[in-house]
Amino acid sequence: MDGLVVANTGSQAVLLAPVAWDPAALAEGLSTWGTIVQTDDGRLEIINPDFDPALHFSAAFTFTGIRQTDNTGAVLLQPPKIRDSNRNDQFYTLTYADGVEEILQPIIAAPLLLNAVTAMELEVKFDRNHGVLTINGKTWRPSYFVEALNDETSGYLRANADRFDLAFKPGDINTDGLVDYQVISPSGSQWLFGQPGSR
Repeated sequence: MDGLVVANTGSQAVLLAPVAWDPAALAEGLSTWGTIVQTDDGRLEIINPDFDPALHFSAAFTFTGIRQTDNTGAVLLQPPKIRDSNRNDQFYTLTYADGVEEILQPIIAAPLLLNAVTAMELEVKFDRNHGVLTINGKTWRPSYFVEALNDETSGYLRANADRFDLAFKPGDINTDGLVDYQVISPSGSQWLFGQPGSR
């Protein structure tokens, strides 16, 4: 459901998660951006409340997005070459000093999102290789960025929070005619961009 892989060894099941090619080099190379958080379930978060606006980058490593390039030098976080946030080929990349390039796909930072959607009796799954969330056959891609709460989002959360302390506010933030959802939690808000072809 969350995009991780279960490997059955016969006597036990092992949960597999993609990770950074070089976790130590990543942490050191991106340290000037803020606090670097790498989790056991294959997430990367970069947090810096001193930026204006505050930075909270939320991404996931993939099982397939890694290749060798001719680039060498410092660890680089490269922005997407495509602007449309709802496209599967819009992604950030990490390039390491040895030339290895790794794709980062967006992921919802709120850890209980899948639980909340399942509690609505909806079928949900997450594709880490493309950063796509599928709910009852319809697909969305998260934003890479979690926004700090303001008066509007705080008020909406207070009025509409479910038992997981999440609220879902519909909108069309990128004005493409598709329904997007703002996922609001006590730690911030993050957009899910509706994808064409799934409506």
